Amino acid sequence: MRRPPKNSFWKTRLRIRAYRQNGGDCGESTTSIGCHSAGWWAFGLWSPIKIYAYGQSSQNIYATTIHELAHASHYNMDKSDFKKTESKVKESWARGVQWELTRMVYPDYRAPEIRPYYTLVIMDMIDDNNRFGNTFPTGESVNGYAIRQIEDALKGQRTWNGLRDNIKKRYNNETEENLDALFQYWE
Repeated sequence: MRRPPKNSFWKTRLRIRAYRQNGGDCGESTTSIGCHSAGWWAFGLWSPIKIYAYGQSSQNIYATTIHELAHASHYNMDKSDFKKTESKVKESWARGVQWELTRMVYPDYRAPEIRPYYTLVIMDMIDDNNRFGNTFPTGESVNGYAIRQIEDALKGQRTWNGLRDNIKKRYNNETEENLDALFQYWE
């Protein structure tokens, strides 16, 4: 996967600031435990990533930090597209990276509850678990995509359907005929 921005002469350092409170103001929500502000890179003086997970478990703090770093990496990959990308695409991507990387340190990590823009579509494209029993409309029959494949398909895509269509166009996967139903389920 692509890395978040690194220090260089023309690129300021990526700062992460942790607050001594549980839940903070991140624009659209006053109870978020983390946020990424793409426009706050000015000369490395401010922190574009803020963590408001004081008193939470190390697993939750780690997962939240990974989620916000995924936003920073996505922004760094394509700044103009990031700003115009639908929230559902941004948040679902970051939630997928959060799940994938947090499991490397905490193998039993489960993705948190689903909020309107924070879907588990990325996780569903990667894993072969049927978490929903037989009630999932597609039988959760999409799997086998690599996180890097999804990241590569994300570049230049601003919309939910654009991401889905780019994945289908770029990769052959024996379960791709179910991508439409999977994306529609999370819509």
